[in-house]
Amino acid sequence: MKNYLSIIILSFLAASNIVRASTIIWTNTAGGGWNEAVNWSPNQVPGSGDTVLVTNDATFTVNVDGEGNAGNLVLGTSDLNSTNIATFQVNSGNTFILNGTVTVTTNGQFDLNHDSVMIGTNAVLFGTINGNGPTLSGTLTITTNSVLNVNPSGMTFNGYFAGIGVVYNYGTVNWNTASAYTDNNGVIYNYGLWLATTDGIFYGQSSSGYGTFDNYGIFAKTGGTNTTYFDGNISFNNYGEVDVQTGTFNVQKGTNNGSFATAAGTFLEFGNAVILSETNTFTGAGILTNSPVLGTNAVIEGTLTCDGETTIGGSLTIDNGAELNLLSSATFDGIIEGISIPALFTNNGTVVWTAGTLFGDNSPVINNNGTWMAISDNTFIGRVNAGATTFNSTGEFEKSGTTGTTTLDANTIFNNLGGTVLTTTGTVSIQDGNGSGTLQTLSGAVLQVSTFNFVGNTTFAGPGPVTGINPGTLEATNATFYGTLNFSNVNMSGVFTLATGSMLNFNAGPADIDFDGHFNGNATTVTNNGTVNWISGNFFGDSSPTIVNNGTWNLETNGTFQGRSSSGETIFDNLGTVRKSMMGGVTSFTSFVFTNMGLMDVETGAVSLDSSYALGGGTLSFGLNNPTNFGSVAFSGNVQLNGTVSAHLNNLFGPNTTNSFPVITYGSEGGAFTSFNLPPGYAWTNHYGANTFSLQIASVNPPQVVAAPSVQNGVFSFSFNAVLGQTYQVETNSDLTTTNWGNDGPSIYVTNNPVIISNLVNIDPQLFYRLVLQ
Repeated sequence: MKNYLSIIILSFLAASNIVRASTIIWTNTAGGGWNEAVNWSPNQVPGSGDTVLVTNDATFTVNVDGEGNAGNLVLGTSDLNSTNIATFQVNSGNTFILNGTVTVTTNGQFDLNHDSVMIGTNAVLFGTINGNGPTLSGTLTITTNSVLNVNPSGMTFNGYFAGIGVVYNYGTVNWNTASAYTDNNGVIYNYGLWLATTDGIFYGQSSSGYGTFDNYGIFAKTGGTNTTYFDGNISFNNYGEVDVQTGTFNVQKGTNNGSFATAAGTFLEFGNAVILSETNTFTGAGILTNSPVLGTNAVIEGTLTCDGETTIGGSLTIDNGAELNLLSSATFDGIIEGISIPALFTNNGTVVWTAGTLFGDNSPVINNNGTWMAISDNTFIGRVNAGATTFNSTGEFEKSGTTGTTTLDANTIFNNLGGTVLTTTGTVSIQDGNGSGTLQTLSGAVLQVSTFNFVGNTTFAGPGPVTGINPGTLEATNATFYGTLNFSNVNMSGVFTLATGSMLNFNAGPADIDFDGHFNGNATTVTNNGTVNWISGNFFGDSSPTIVNNGTWNLETNGTFQGRSSSGETIFDNLGTVRKSMMGGVTSFTSFVFTNMGLMDVETGAVSLDSSYALGGGTLSFGLNNPTNFGSVAFSGNVQLNGTVSAHLNNLFGPNTTNSFPVITYGSEGGAFTSFNLPPGYAWTNHYGANTFSLQIASVNPPQVVAAPSVQNGVFSFSFNAVLGQTYQVETNSDLTTTNWGNDGPSIYVTNNPVIISNLVNIDPQLFYRLVLQ
């Protein structure tokens, strides 16, 4: 029994030391101190586990002087009709520790005064707390429909006092002051509404641990026309929405994959430590100014407008349907704050380059899959310090709006990978380009190139020219051109093909056109399956280029195609048509190996072939315009004649037997033509002279009746084919035993066949007709 009694006594003593949670009720309606037992029922100061009720229907103030504790606190009467206010305040230099919930009714007022401290242990707020310069430590949750007012003296979110400083806001925080702070790694999670009602600064204290503000709800700047600022010692991470309704919102550090709404006339500013990740949506007419746009696999939706000095770095994508407006200078940079971050900018929406110079530095890559609109006359400078810019375009690069020049410099490598370069106004100047796709240049606009390497199929559209710079160089790797091309002031090197149905117009411009056979160690070959119009200037061939003409090559100028024999002769293989038809004078081919296996048609003027040439079984065709105006070909040395000679009469010219046409000249000749295709109605003779081959007329053939005479309805008629350009007189005679032939109507100048003659049948028993060549 003695042992059992000892156990019972010890158990009783232990149980008496257990602190049990109690409900403590405030009784002093005149107000007083929290730590005065007389003010409570029962008469004891509340402890850390107690539920405290300050619910008297009266107006009074409870002051916390020293340290106050509560498990749960209810403040204010529940009588909704009451006008009394019960105030609870933690005074300067004092601390209140809450280990549970605090419920503040509409008749309660909870004030944390300057330099006071509230420590929460999983504390939960229902209602409103007013902070005028206090420190919050521990953990505090602000519930839905609850309010934390950060008033003029500010507030500090501090992890020091409880080893942690975390606020979860599901309600509303009204930041009504010029300053707020975090210290000792204070953290704010905003799932509700955080209103910055004035211009202020949120400071983080780096010496004792950076602060964190994670916004999953709405952070709205609703007041103040200047700046609300989060400094570089606090990370503002936006996963929800930032709504800038007035003034400027400035964040120096943080990660963002939420949304930013900026009203017209407002500004958003990012520091160099702000990173965009995942999806970020920008809306409104406000402007991101003087800020970097740095991404980590970030996607931008909506409309982002940038002004001032903008830096774009990291991996960033403008989403389909989204828009980036660049109002002034911007830099695409692969090194940010001394850290090498590969710059990969992808545009799947629209980039509007409104003004300012664009820069690339440290080897950025731009992939344009959408539309890039250059509406200003500015330059993209691809290398500031190190590493050129690569600009890949599968979408559209468009120049519009201004009439000057938009330039992509030599350090901006423009690769048109099946996209479109559309020049609607002014000039697009590409210093170094590659690729294929569509180059469309509208009337009055110009596409200017310094070096462009075409690979694969390229379609040219629009009447505007492609011009070279001093001159430009067009290089090709098995390139095929479609559409209508207007080239001037360019050199061509590599392997080009002009597709069937396409047209290439050469206007030499300030410099001549050069076909250069040296391109990556390979010879240049230009194959024409369409139409080439040599409109002006001179051509040069260098390092043995080869031109294969399967289509039509029109010589519309009296220029010279000079093959430089010192570096290898130029080869011109004509399997199609080479035609001179626009003007008189001489078009010359010198230092050439010219082989005609097709048709060389000289309608007017002369074509001079100086060097090696072979007629190759082709056709030489000449236009005969009048006795002194006809096409001709001049060979400088010995020529072996073969193939076909063709001629035709132009402008209804009707030659006679006095005419001779020296259509070919040479130093000497051998061989002979194998066939002739000459105008009908004449007996032609061919004269091989010592230095001239001529076409001559021996006689004019009589016309041939092609329809037998007939009489229908009293009308006698017949028809005949005559020689175009000749004049005939129809004569009649009723008696062949006489020479009484008379004119039957006026003379007939033949412009087309057949010629139809008709007369009424008269009383003559017979009438004979004859045609007389005049």
